[in-house]
Amino acid sequence: MRDEENRLLSRRSATGTRQQRLTEITLISGALFVLLMATLLFVLLARNARQLSQANRQLRAEIIEREQTQQELRESEIRFRRLADSSFEGLSIVESGRVSEPTPHCAQLVG
Repeated sequence: MRDEENRLLSRRSATGTRQQRLTEITLISGALFVLLMATLLFVLLARNARQLSQANRQLRAEIIEREQTQQELRESEIRFRRLADSSFEGLSIVESGRVSEPTPHCAQLVG
């Protein structure tokens, strides 16, 4: 009888150890999965951050170029206005049959 009890206790102990091992393996697998997902998320976020940074640099360059172009256009308009205003010819712009922006000399000639 004693041998039978020892055998049953030994089986229970082995079964308990297997269940503990399975539980430990399950916990380790879950932890590895979480670590893998966190790593993947980090990689994706880093890639997106690089892409956003590059896009921001391009946008800043485009903004600077546009501001320079606008400044050059304003300066060109000023030079043209000075040239037109100092001309002895009567200059004006006609849009849709209507005279607009006549030079001072044009206004004197036409009245």
